[in-house]
Amino acid sequence: MKTAVDALTNLSLDPEAQRIAWERDRNERGWRHMMGSAIQAAKAATLTRQLTKKFGALAAEHRSRVEAADEATLDRWSDAIFDAATLDALFAG
Repeated sequence: MKTAVDALTNLSLDPEAQRIAWERDRNERGWRHMMGSAIQAAKAATLTRQLTKKFGALAAEHRSRVEAADEATLDRWSDAIFDAATLDALFAG
């Protein structure tokens, strides 16, 4: 066990290992951000399509509101679309 701890300690002090770990962490954060953005955009596009089908063409303000919404809000609106009688009722909830 001591040998493993010593090896990890030495590795953590190595500047090249630190650089590699930092780059890996940065790349993983970038990937997560990119995937989150793609999922959010896909949810916004799906909700826009559903709203258009239910309520007709969306006004620019409604389209902008959907495009600017965070993922939790998009999920809430996607669930509420089944019960909403109007766009205003959907966005109010």
